[in-house]
Amino acid sequence: MQINDEIFSVQYPILKNFICHLSYYRVLFRLYKEEEVHSEFWTRTIDAHLLRAVIDWCMVFGTDNNPTHWKKLPAKNKDRHIKAFRRLLEVEADLSPAD
Repeated sequence: MQINDEIFSVQYPILKNFICHLSYYRVLFRLYKEEEVHSEFWTRTIDAHLLRAVIDWCMVFGTDNNPTHWKKLPAKNKDRHIKAFRRLLEVEADLSPAD
C-alpha cells in the first residue's frame, strides 16, 4: 500500500503515544488493585493515562473529518484499503460490520 507520508508522519507519534499511555494505564491499574492503594493522586494519574490513550485513539480512529483519521492514510486505491482494514479489524476484534 502506498501511503500518504505527510499523514503517517503525524499519525505514527499519536499511535505510539496511545500504546504508551494504554500500557502505563494497564500496569498502574493492576498494581493499584494488587497493592490495594487508596490514593487520589494515583487514581487521577491512572485515569489520566487512560484518558490520554482514548484521546489519541480518537484522533486516528474517531471522526472522519479529523486530519489524522486512518482513512486518509492510503495514497492510492483508498476504497480497497479501507475495506481490507475493516475486514481485518472485524476478524481480529471479533466484531460484526454493525459493531
